[in-house]
Amino acid sequence: MRFRDCHRILGLWALGLLASAASGQCPITFAPAVSATAGQNAAGLAVADFNNDGIPDLAVANSGAANVSVLLGSGDGGFGAAMHFAAFSGPLSIAAADLNGDGAVDIVTANLNDNSIATLRGNGDGTFLPPVRIAVGATPVSVAAGDLNGDTLPDIVALHQDSGEVWTLLNQGGGVFGATPLVFKVNVGGLLMITLGDMTGDGAIDAVAVSPSEALAAILFGDGAGSFDGQMTYAAGNGALSVAVGDVSGDGSADIVVSNQGSAGASVLLGVGDGTFLPRVQYPGGGSSRRSVALADFNGDGKPDIGLAGGNGFATLRGNGDGTFQSPVSGFAGTNLGFAVAADFDGDGRPDWATSNHNTTSLFIMRNTGVSVAITEQPTGQTVAPGAAAEFGVTASGAVSYRWRRNGVPILDSRAIEGASTPNLSIAGVSAADQGVYDVQIGAACGGGVTSRPVLLIVASGSTCPGDTNGDNSVNFLDLNTVISAFNTICR
Repeated sequence: MRFRDCHRILGLWALGLLASAASGQCPITFAPAVSATAGQNAAGLAVADFNNDGIPDLAVANSGAANVSVLLGSGDGGFGAAMHFAAFSGPLSIAAADLNGDGAVDIVTANLNDNSIATLRGNGDGTFLPPVRIAVGATPVSVAAGDLNGDTLPDIVALHQDSGEVWTLLNQGGGVFGATPLVFKVNVGGLLMITLGDMTGDGAIDAVAVSPSEALAAILFGDGAGSFDGQMTYAAGNGALSVAVGDVSGDGSADIVVSNQGSAGASVLLGVGDGTFLPRVQYPGGGSSRRSVALADFNGDGKPDIGLAGGNGFATLRGNGDGTFQSPVSGFAGTNLGFAVAADFDGDGRPDWATSNHNTTSLFIMRNTGVSVAITEQPTGQTVAPGAAAEFGVTASGAVSYRWRRNGVPILDSRAIEGASTPNLSIAGVSAADQGVYDVQIGAACGGGVTSRPVLLIVASGSTCPGDTNGDNSVNFLDLNTVISAFNTICR
């Protein structure tokens, strides 16, 4: 390992320690809800970057309007006006994936009233082509997309409420799906939601489906060829309506969290790592009729938290990192809240919250307002002579850590460098090796943070040739490349 690489690793490690130490008891807080408009009976939600601008967008299945609404994110937590795209009757569940490998995210819906799956091909600009209908049998209530047969192409999984069947539609390439589905029968009735994940750690995609009427979760073991070859059921609590999969205990194994509409809480089933799970532990949900669940690190302490929505609002349960959770903190007193998702809609490094209102056209967006960093004075670029000193400074509120970087590589203090982990960086006796683009990563008290504006340090050569940036007493493409490289870095 090169000495410079060691410096970079040590810098990142030190920054991580500072952020972790500062985030121990950080609360979870959200701004008041802001509403947005989708379509009639807004139901399932999906988050993806539909127009390739690096900002998360929302897609909504409108079960009362036979269409899908797409709301493009603005990057500050807001969304543009909804664009509506036809689906088929009764779209209840929605998923997003690049089905045809063209780099644009596509949409899949489960259409309850039409007994079909619809695929909507994305154009990469936030718009979609007319839907393609795939007949899948009666009462498809939930849909998911993932690579079930290991060919790197996302396949479609559809869950049927009445029959308890799970249909897999294998992707043949180009977003075309096989005419003959792979069908697996689940020995549980009244299933309403399915999600995918590797529950056994063998690399094959498994699934979890939940039934509110039977208060059960069914684990379906993937056969690696696109379907399932076994199942186990576990008690999942009264009104097990939605399910999320993630490692909430920090042991590297998949765990299961279920929302319990009947008991207005959540059930946590900790995974052993081989596809089996410990008996559920019930947690209160801080309100009534919790219909939807999501997992995210809401307070930036590196530990997954639980988000619950439904009934009269939403609540968060802060994770302890060992599979246990603290008492719920309730927020936003709404009504008839349904499906929910968590994503960083405003670009501050913290997951925000979005939920649909299944009786209306409304969505509600809640921005995470945990302690954040605000830069009040940015660093400035400079030109200095060889052997002189260079100084960079930044002023920020809410900061607990700093890490200066040159050309994206963290800097450590040395004989010539002071303040690499402070607001003010000083470089003594600069040389051509110090020339480059400088910025500073600033950590917040509860995790996350911001990066300053990048600025350029130019080391003047002392040459008599105007434009000679590297001191070789000639102006040539080497000088031009230096300026162009720095310019491009600043303007990205």
